[in-house]
Amino acid sequence: KERGVEYHEYFGQNENDLSRIFPWMGETKESKNNLSTHPSDIHPLHVYWGMPRRIRLEFANRESTPCGILGNVIDKSHVKSYRTLNYGFNYEHCPHPFTPYYEKKTKGVPVKLPQHPQIGGITYRQWPSMVFDNKDQGTTVAFAIDRAKQRARFLNLVRSESELRIAAFGFDMDNMKSRSWIQSEVPLLARNPETSEYLSDFVYLVVTAAEKASLLLTNGIKKALYPSVGAPSGIFGHVKERFFRESESSFYEAFTEAAIALENKEGDIPMRTESVRVDWAKTMRDVALRLYDEYILLDQNNFKSIEPRVRERFSLSLTLAGRGKAGKSFYSTLSIPPSEPNAKSKKGNDK
Repeated sequence: KERGVEYHEYFGQNENDLSRIFPWMGETKESKNNLSTHPSDIHPLHVYWGMPRRIRLEFANRESTPCGILGNVIDKSHVKSYRTLNYGFNYEHCPHPFTPYYEKKTKGVPVKLPQHPQIGGITYRQWPSMVFDNKDQGTTVAFAIDRAKQRARFLNLVRSESELRIAAFGFDMDNMKSRSWIQSEVPLLARNPETSEYLSDFVYLVVTAAEKASLLLTNGIKKALYPSVGAPSGIFGHVKERFFRESESSFYEAFTEAAIALENKEGDIPMRTESVRVDWAKTMRDVALRLYDEYILLDQNNFKSIEPRVRERFSLSLTLAGRGKAGKSFYSTLSIPPSEPNAKSKKGNDK
């Protein structure tokens, strides 16, 4: 509402102010002399027309020529090239309303940086930072998402939140080069603020545990395939992403169970979701072992390769069951006690 009033009042002013929205309509504020642009220097709509690099189109006149793609006859005046210069606007503390942010300390000073899409797509791994503010993690949801959640509560849509979705999209960039376009839809959580706060804590626990489980899986596969020498870098990133894809439906099921348990308000808050977290640990173990078996096949004609592959699977199984030092650390991430070994396997199985 506040921003809506601000926009309305602004457009009632003279048209010379349009240069604060469309930067190319005024003098470029060069940043080569460490000159920064702050929110007070621009109109709020400027964020949709940012100009960190200066690009000038060069037009040419010639006889009408059919378009090489569509075959349409284009105008005589057409763009033949463009010129680009750096040192355009250097935006400082100018948040975009569609973008979530995370906090990073630069020279000891906390700075909010935008979260960018990553190769591999958008899964529940990125979902928490899209819908939850988290002070401990230093994440802040997009202004548009925060306003959407408020509006959903006002319209009493919190019980039909499964129908509310977030369109998450953007380019995966590498040094100003686009590697791929990332697009996905994820649920929008619009429950009451108290429940959302507890759910935020739950979600960060289970997602952090999933990060650890995916890392354990990846390392196990590396050691199984390259027991004597180090594995080549950069060839196992897909394992982690696949782990999150394969466990995504189970994550949202666990999330729904946790939300119901928290809203029942029976028992202490941490205890309400303990059984869900225990089940989640079992789910991650099942997914990790299944993927391990897919990636690691036993070659009966090469007995030397069998031993490390069986050994790493056994180690992965024990760790994800909460055994040994690594297993206890994994279970502590979920704030649940390590599982007790049964009578037959207790002796000699703890590492």
